Amino acid sequence: MWAYGHDAVNPQVWIRAHPKDNKIVARVEGENGHAVTATVETPAAFADGEWHFLSLVREGNAVRLTVDDARATTTGYARM
Repeated sequence: MWAYGHDAVNPQVWIRAHPKDNKIVARVEGENGHAVTATVETPAAFADGEWHFLSLVREGNAVRLTVDDARATTTGYARM
C-alpha cells in the first residue's frame, strides 16, 4: 500500500510485505525527506493463507505498526 507523495520531497506513507523474510515494513515520510520506519518480524510466515490484522498509527513523531499480536513502535522526525 502506498499513499500520497511520489518522491522524496512530498510526504508519503507505505506498507510493504516481505513474505520470504516473514516481515511487514511501514514507513512514514514527512516534509523534506524526514522519515520513520517500523518493522514487524515474526518466526511464522504471514503468507499462510489466513487473514491477518494490520494497523499503522501515527501519534506525533511515533509510528506504531501492529500485525496480529506483534508490534513495533519507532520514533523520529516525520512532520506531515
